Amino acid sequence: MMTLGIPAYRLPREVINRDIDVIQKMGVEIKTKVAFGKDVTLESLKKSGFKAVFLATGLHQNRNLNVKNEELKGILKGIDFLRDTALGKTVPLGEKVIVIGGGNVAIDCARTCLRLGAKQVTVLYRRSRAEMPAYEHEVEEAEKEGVRFIFQAAPNRFKGKSGRLTGLEYFQIILGEPDESGRPRPVPKPGSETIINADNVMTAIGQTADLSFARAESISLDPEDRIQANPVTLQTSLPNVFAGGDVLYGPKSIVDAIGSGREAALSIDRYLKGLSLALDRDKPFVPIKKPYMEKYDSAKRSEMPCLAPEARTKNFMEVELGFNAEMITRESKRCISCGSSCIQACPYDAISFNVYTAKTEKCNLCYNRVINGLYPACADNVCLAHCIHFGDPAEIEQKIAEKRKLRGGWGEIIPKAISYSRTMRP
Repeated sequence: MMTLGIPAYRLPREVINRDIDVIQKMGVEIKTKVAFGKDVTLESLKKSGFKAVFLATGLHQNRNLNVKNEELKGILKGIDFLRDTALGKTVPLGEKVIVIGGGNVAIDCARTCLRLGAKQVTVLYRRSRAEMPAYEHEVEEAEKEGVRFIFQAAPNRFKGKSGRLTGLEYFQIILGEPDESGRPRPVPKPGSETIINADNVMTAIGQTADLSFARAESISLDPEDRIQANPVTLQTSLPNVFAGGDVLYGPKSIVDAIGSGREAALSIDRYLKGLSLALDRDKPFVPIKKPYMEKYDSAKRSEMPCLAPEARTKNFMEVELGFNAEMITRESKRCISCGSSCIQACPYDAISFNVYTAKTEKCNLCYNRVINGLYPACADNVCLAHCIHFGDPAEIEQKIAEKRKLRGGWGEIIPKAISYSRTMRP
């Protein structure tokens, strides 16, 4: 996925190739054009002398939109589009392109379309900007490059003529009660159908894995149709088979994938030596009760230098230019490790600090507070480093006011300083 799913302007190919060279020089043999389940199987690997297998096959398939007329020419799949572009294949695009989705794949598709010559690119997302799973800085850079966004909109049907796409009809969306993910459930607004013309529509609403090989090998899958494995040891239902990366836990970052590879390597080493796979691995989160305010450095975060928007959209040059020596030194001196302010503010005792990874875990219980007319406990002038992002303050105030009106005015007082939204990232 790093070479075929992430555009070169985000992850230059020479960086990937350099790391691959290092791995090969360490003695790792890399075989390409080999399909697990077809060219090799667990049994054939065992006969060849391999005693353990690690599966990290990623998510290379697209989720279907299941919208009327999805078979029209001009409708493309986001993952396929990024793969073909990375391989240097010609992907015919018109001047007007619509991308459906709100994740990183959708943003990558939109920005890639501009670099391939599209004149107008629009991202259609069914929830608000605050609920977009895409990285906020990627959304900001897309806007600078000219990508348009239509929020709270969901496709109803594709329009076409003579088998060719001509446009998209979409519903406006009302955000309802939270769904199983904790985010507002999108509900179509009756009578809000709107038609927008387009030469191409690209769907990027999620990724899935081809797990036919796992079923053939009797490797257990979870209800989400991903490989099932112990979350600590990454061991699957077959003792000598381990799994990690997106195929295990769904779409995440490269850092998460590398981390799971390291954990799997430790498990495989212990497995081959006959040692306990789980011993001393499941480290508990340790709540910090004492504040460390004296450690906090209020210096502003350095802003990443980037290519000017007008210099980006005609090529795939890396957008982020990197820090210079002075900026690196200044960043290394900053500290946001108070690790306790939000913990002390949380009425649920739900926020905890992992002393081994220096990361703070957060919950979504405060969303339930908001929809019941209460304000998030940890977002009222609590985090000095502005690390708590809860969404748009105006939307929060509106939701609280609506709930109180139904209750006859009862509810907490809205804090005067509502400053922790995505727009206030330091």
